[in-house]
Amino acid sequence: DARQFEADMQAFAARLVQDVLPAMEQPRGPQPPERRPEARRGPAGAPPDEAARQMRGLQQQLEELRQHGDPSQISVLVMRVAREHFERAMLFLVKSDELRGLAGFGSAPQGESLNLLVRDVVIPLSEPSVFQRVVVDRKPFTGDWPDDKGGAGLLAKVGRFQARRLALLPLVTHRQTMALLLGDNPETGRDPARLESLEVFLDQAGTALENLLLQRKLQSLQP
Repeated sequence: DARQFEADMQAFAARLVQDVLPAMEQPRGPQPPERRPEARRGPAGAPPDEAARQMRGLQQQLEELRQHGDPSQISVLVMRVAREHFERAMLFLVKSDELRGLAGFGSAPQGESLNLLVRDVVIPLSEPSVFQRVVVDRKPFTGDWPDDKGGAGLLAKVGRFQARRLALLPLVTHRQTMALLLGDNPETGRDPARLESLEVFLDQAGTALENLLLQRKLQSLQP
């Protein structure tokens, strides 16, 4: 349902504006050196034709990103691009010491809507886990589905199906992970692969949200 999908992404954007961006405006202590994902490399290992196709697609996606300067459109684009890389994806908002499910697409148990199921998911970040590591280090992860409390609890809700491995990609703004994208392939069981263009897109989406915050600050200074 395209309308429902857009409404969900707008709700996600509203939470970014209400909860995350205002918190970033508060003065913070000294920050560690910035560690952005090493994403500006070419699609390593991809055949020439496939690499060219990915780069054309990335250029188009980045152009759309530049044309849309509000969080709702940015979040819609993030999930749209994720569909090109995964059979299933879930978007989580980082808030306090938790990941809170916001939206998703793909396989779910007994024909249920993953987009609804994921909204009941809360993954704690106070305990060591791969989710915590990606949020803190701000670096993507691709590997086996974790068997810790967070990973097992999530699989209990959304189902494993044929998925063996997953990818976790942070959406970073002002050196903070504000959202986390999880993707896997439960229908075919294939490993997530060639995610360089998606990493670049998420990196630029974070920059777009930084620009949005800057615009908000400038507007607040105007008489």
